[in-house]
Amino acid sequence: MGVAPGGAGAYSAAHSATRSGSDAVTLDPEGQLAADGTVTLSGSYRCSPLHHGRTVLVGATLIQGDVHYGVGGTVAHCDGREHSWRHTGQLPGELAAGESADPAGGEAGRTVAGRVDGEATLLKLDSGGLVPVPVLLDRDARPLVLLRDQRPSRQALP
Repeated sequence: MGVAPGGAGAYSAAHSATRSGSDAVTLDPEGQLAADGTVTLSGSYRCSPLHHGRTVLVGATLIQGDVHYGVGGTVAHCDGREHSWRHTGQLPGELAAGESADPAGGEAGRTVAGRVDGEATLLKLDSGGLVPVPVLLDRDARPLVLLRDQRPSRQALP
């Protein structure tokens, strides 16, 4: 799973608004990058009450080439209403952002601000056998911009 070629932006927040009552997930076009490399992504989701009692997950990923960096995930509340999500995570290793990378350079092994590909997914776990099988309900893959967050990260607070 990567960002679809030919403009993943076409598969964006607009697709969710047109599918009233169905399962949908969006990824905001901007994320935050704290000084310690902590990344925060956000968006919204909606899932059908028909999934009530089943495990539905909202996940966020940053993508560089063939490497996917999980930023976080949560269990969705499936009541047919739109909910916001926000995931924060520390990436293992370096994610070199695209052409608008941080002009200061960034340290080796650190994530730098700039353009990067991202993806939000809405998955249902089907228990059809011994091992739950993930079923993709919706996906929003797009280029996004990581902006340098000027506030201290949570980890830096006493």
